[in-house]
Amino acid sequence: MVPREILSRVLYIFTPTRRGSATTFESAGRQMLLTASHVVEGVASNSEIEVFRHGATHRVPIGTVWHAPSGADVAVLELKSDLTARTTIEVGPPSKFFLSQPTYFLGFPYGLKNDAITLNDGYPIAFVKSGIVAGFETNSGISSPIYLDGHNNPGFSGGPICTVDKDHRVAVVGVVSEMSYVDAPVFEGMEEIGLTVESHIGLVRGFNLVEVVTAFAR
Repeated sequence: MVPREILSRVLYIFTPTRRGSATTFESAGRQMLLTASHVVEGVASNSEIEVFRHGATHRVPIGTVWHAPSGADVAVLELKSDLTARTTIEVGPPSKFFLSQPTYFLGFPYGLKNDAITLNDGYPIAFVKSGIVAGFETNSGISSPIYLDGHNNPGFSGGPICTVDKDHRVAVVGVVSEMSYVDAPVFEGMEEIGLTVESHIGLVRGFNLVEVVTAFAR
């Protein structure tokens, strides 16, 4: 079960060219916004993004925009003021997950949202999907891919990947990246006809938070 402490921190954000999901967390007394790098591509430091609240988008000033130095699809935006309550959450490294571990990923697919604004200080509540850790890569000091057995949709990009341990403790361990497709051949009967169609691979691809933990040690 995803606790309220995480549900209340997942936001639906807009940039001039993209929309996606993001999660607040704290570092050195400041509130930060964790998302996918491609969601905030082109967003400059000391500018603005928009956040959906009370049924409309609202401009939010930001400070420094940080992208993972390795080029992983992970970014952190410094907020000029808090957007959400400072509930207790854990932002963890790869040691927080293992193969076949239950996971959740959260976001706003196709802009869909749970409009329970009276329950979440005016913010919509994200959709929740579940899966397991199907595979991952390990590269020392670098945010590497995580693969979940699940089905991603546009809008989940930038949302948190959460794991649940044997004691039912939940940690944010990754960020949902872009959707992954393969070009599948089209058949007529048993024969390929030379056309292809994009087919979802049935895995959610994200990145772990090694570089975030290193850069924003709490």
